[in-house]
Amino acid sequence: MQVSFNSCTAAFVAGLCLAFISGCTSENAGSSQGRNQILSANQRDLPNDATGDALRRIAADGSDLTRPMWVDFEIAVPSQASGNKIAAKCKELGFRTKVWRDDESDQWTCTCSKTMIPTHADITAIERQFEAIAQPFGGYSDGWGTFGNVDD
Repeated sequence: MQVSFNSCTAAFVAGLCLAFISGCTSENAGSSQGRNQILSANQRDLPNDATGDALRRIAADGSDLTRPMWVDFEIAVPSQASGNKIAAKCKELGFRTKVWRDDESDQWTCTCSKTMIPTHADITAIERQFEAIAQPFGGYSDGWGTFGNVDD
């Protein structure tokens, strides 16, 4: 399952995180279900913002936030040409890129992917960097997602 996140789902994810945290009891703490429900100190210390909420949800789904996983960053772009220019700049930063058009909405997107340990600081820094790269071409950073590392 890929966990994707943008500001529209903040309230929903926050609710899931609260339900997740409150679901752990002393009776199930030793079970595999209980272990998956106990948040490590660094996960509890994540900021209460969209990125922090998404990282808590990824951990709740069983991924280990201390191990690398593929993370996809989406950049909304006005055209294929601008997407290709942005993709070239992001490739220089070590990202795999793909420019594609959604058949239903007719909107262009540049997806930039990288294997990384998903820290709050790194994800927010990358989003700010992509915003700065995209803006001169009429684009903007439009969220991120991951399938996690449960199956790795």
